Amino acid sequence: RLDMKSQTKEEILAPGPFHRKETDYYYGASKDKKGFLYFPTHYGLVKYNYQNTKKFDTGISLITKYDSVSNRIIFGQMNGLGFINEKENIEIVIDSSKQLVPSHPKTIVLDEEGNIWIGNNGCLTIYDRKKKCFSKIEGGRKHGVFYINKAVNANFWVGGKDGVWIYNSQEAELRRVDDGIF
Repeated sequence: RLDMKSQTKEEILAPGPFHRKETDYYYGASKDKKGFLYFPTHYGLVKYNYQNTKKFDTGISLITKYDSVSNRIIFGQMNGLGFINEKENIEIVIDSSKQLVPSHPKTIVLDEEGNIWIGNNGCLTIYDRKKKCFSKIEGGRKHGVFYINKAVNANFWVGGKDGVWIYNSQEAELRRVDDGIF
């Protein structure tokens, strides 16, 4: 934690594997409605309430995202998603086919209907909360999706190893706009 006013820093310790401190953090930390922080790690999810840390044995998580629809934190899981609420109850949803979420989610975005867009090594996938199922967005990407961002008119920017794409939600079409690595 960096105190900008005093220009001092304090290391926040969390329990890690093998009786050592956690050092294997990933990108994609988030904050819940109360302001508590959640950090994805190689060995689970770390919650920090500004007094202490707590470790949840959720397995490898690369990304977390606050979910305003359910007031929970979403975290990526191998072949699916996990959700943790304020009472620290955890729910896991897995793609049993391992085709729609073939790896760990690397990016998570919510659309206007509350569906969860997931980018991972293999594809772009949507988790439909109402139907409680995963579906794949078809398109020309051959490699992973590492970034999704909402654009105007319910469209999405998508980036990965094979370029930058835009998903036009009115036409349900994914179109490449650049072929560089993003």
